[in-house]
Amino acid sequence: MIRTSYRLAASIGGVFLIAGTLVLTTLGPVSSLFLAGAGSLLIGTGMGFCNTAFLVSTQASAGWSERGMATSSIMFMRIVGNSVGAAVFGAILNFGINSRIPEAGDAVNRLLEPAARQGLGTTEIARLSEAVAASLHIVYVVAGLVAIASLVLALSLPARLSPTRPLTRSDGEMDGSVRA
Repeated sequence: MIRTSYRLAASIGGVFLIAGTLVLTTLGPVSSLFLAGAGSLLIGTGMGFCNTAFLVSTQASAGWSERGMATSSIMFMRIVGNSVGAAVFGAILNFGINSRIPEAGDAVNRLLEPAARQGLGTTEIARLSEAVAASLHIVYVVAGLVAIASLVLALSLPARLSPTRPLTRSDGEMDGSVRA
């Protein structure tokens, strides 16, 4: 970010997020763990680029006396976003499974526990696996839409803004600082 800009770092992150969700949308019940790991790695890399760019740009836009508050606000909102995101994606997953197999209930838990899975028939395992896979696919598509929104937000950052090049009057700000 020092040599380039916040925008480039966040945009790289957005591209990695989109690539990771694209990989995850290709997963199915018989997909390899390598593919799932690769998608997760891409998403983690994208989050790292985005989180760092957004955090550092926020810190740079705040005065010295406000940096602690700005940093804690970012961290708090990240935690809230993680919680809300997990709840929303979990709800999408549960709704998808319930709409495909209304009586699934505890059967999904048994599918995920190796010892309990032994009590399920092969037909039931295949049916539950397909329902989970189809529901997860929807989760990954929604995550892809969020990734696209992240890339759009990253591209909306001023092109030359970096820790060494704050906004100037010609960039549209009066006092040389960035406003959140």
